[in-house]
Amino acid sequence: MAVPIPGINAYTHNLIVGKATDTVYESSPPFIRLSKQRRNTFRGGLLIQRPLIIGKLAGAAVGPGEGAPSQIVTTETALQVAMRLYLVNVPLLGFNAMANDGDMAVFKEVDLKFANASAEMAEMLSQDFYLTSSTLGRSRNMIGLEEWVDDGNLFPTIGGITRSDIAAAGTILGMNAYTASGLTGWSLKDLNKAMTQSWVGTKHVDLVIATRNGWDLVWNSLQPMQQKVDTTSDVAQAGFATIRVNMAEVVMDPYAPTGTAGRMWGLCSEAVEWYFAANPLFNFGFTGFKGTQLGIDTAGQFLAGTTLLVPGTRTCFKMTSSTLF
Repeated sequence: MAVPIPGINAYTHNLIVGKATDTVYESSPPFIRLSKQRRNTFRGGLLIQRPLIIGKLAGAAVGPGEGAPSQIVTTETALQVAMRLYLVNVPLLGFNAMANDGDMAVFKEVDLKFANASAEMAEMLSQDFYLTSSTLGRSRNMIGLEEWVDDGNLFPTIGGITRSDIAAAGTILGMNAYTASGLTGWSLKDLNKAMTQSWVGTKHVDLVIATRNGWDLVWNSLQPMQQKVDTTSDVAQAGFATIRVNMAEVVMDPYAPTGTAGRMWGLCSEAVEWYFAANPLFNFGFTGFKGTQLGIDTAGQFLAGTTLLVPGTRTCFKMTSSTLF
């Protein structure tokens, strides 16, 4: 006999487990550190204008009756960078509100949507942290490390400044960073050179960002007794594995560029400034749900106004390889 709901199905409910597992998103150690430790507040204006010292005043040894050097030189300028707006849409079908209600709702649909929206926002920012805004179709995205951390050859201008006005391309001065391009081989000596070349006084690389392959290269290059996992830093306490090389932590970021765009980055945390809007609506705020004009469906927007600045690029480095990272 064929019946629509046979036997045990008529009197036994399905078990819906009261927790959900994320199978889509990943986590970024640099985002965890820099969006907290290097967080700056944007309180309004057309642009962020960040002053820089770019020249030395004239000075010399003088004798009796001699005056000061007369040279007048430009010693200051400023970066200018616009804030960017990121949006995640949170739609709800009105019809679902009837079913997802009362004791039968193991999860409230809106709770899972909000969890998804916050993870999506973090992923967008984590990805754009590395990418450019000057490539086709990305003019609304923030300027990422690819443009900031450069030696002036690929990106001769940054934040309205022409790098060559401060230092010649390829030199590790001004707004130029140490760059090792097109590597076909890699050793711990290469990493050490990149770190020493970007060391300026007390400012040095304290965070090395690697891909999965890059992490393996660093780990395999260390002596067994040096393969010590750090447990004290902020990224370690957030649950990420880190190892120390010189005075820097090496972290693996799944969002770091791989393949033909493979990169390993070295950052001095003090060189990075990550700006977020002070206005609560644009500081990971929610617009509220709004109904459609002739229907019962609703949608709201999760917003983040943000941009990245790296005024201290000479204390950072970039290593590139299409085969290693």
